[in-house]
Amino acid sequence: MCLQVTGCRAFSYASGLCYFKNRKDQTAAKAGVTSVTVLPNPAAPSCVLEVGVDYVANDIGSAYSATPTGCCSICMKVSGCKAFSWNTSGGGTCWLKSNKGATVLNSSVTSSVV
Repeated sequence: MCLQVTGCRAFSYASGLCYFKNRKDQTAAKAGVTSVTVLPNPAAPSCVLEVGVDYVANDIGSAYSATPTGCCSICMKVSGCKAFSWNTSGGGTCWLKSNKGATVLNSSVTSSVV
């Protein structure tokens, strides 16, 4: 299933749910959790995508991007941008953030700290 999700390179499975990752970073053993790397990490710098997570508030601007990985590149170039949330609205909208702040679950949003 991970290979069917754009940008997915690894996943963790726990309590019947898959948590997709766009890269494998630090790991820690945890009872009841199985993690698998499907593809190698992209070249640095890159963003660790949180699929289905929306960072609320702290907006400093918005930009068009067809993909959440495109938002990562945009945010890296914008002064003061430290995180983003991306959704498919308007063909793909990046909401650039001054910091991560509070999060909510939202299946149509992908977010990352930069």
